[in-house]
Amino acid sequence: VSDKEATLVEPMAIALRLIKKSNSIIGKKVAVLGAGTIGLLTLILAKQAGAKVLVSDVFEEKLKVASDLGADITVNVIQKNLLQETLQWSSNIGADIVIETAGIPKTAEQAIEIVRPAGKVIIAGLSTEPAKISPIDIARREIKIEGSVYYVEEFSESLS
Repeated sequence: VSDKEATLVEPMAIALRLIKKSNSIIGKKVAVLGAGTIGLLTLILAKQAGAKVLVSDVFEEKLKVASDLGADITVNVIQKNLLQETLQWSSNIGADIVIETAGIPKTAEQAIEIVRPAGKVIIAGLSTEPAKISPIDIARREIKIEGSVYYVEEFSESLS
């Protein structure tokens, strides 16, 4: 592969791992929080897997790229309320799967807020700062939370 392509192998491996952890996502509503490299690659793979995808970020230029790559909806969280936008997009249910890639406490908090009851949150963004998450919200809504930082076979798949 070219040097330019090689720079995307590792982030693509992470995105592949996130999609695998999502299980079957055909027709599901997936929210990707963060439109950086990993978030955008996750968007591409989720769309290829048949999901409807919302992408949020604070930078309009990143959201434009997400839109160009096929996001069904983009939300600038500085300008709009992510929960309200997600509920409107999901017929007042919430996202089936939320994939947090930004790595800041606020997006971890938003992930819990916008996932539907019995939905799944996958945290991939790395932050050492604590997030304010209420255990009662997780328990009452039976939210599944999973972390993702490793990849094994995804690296060679990404290279392919």
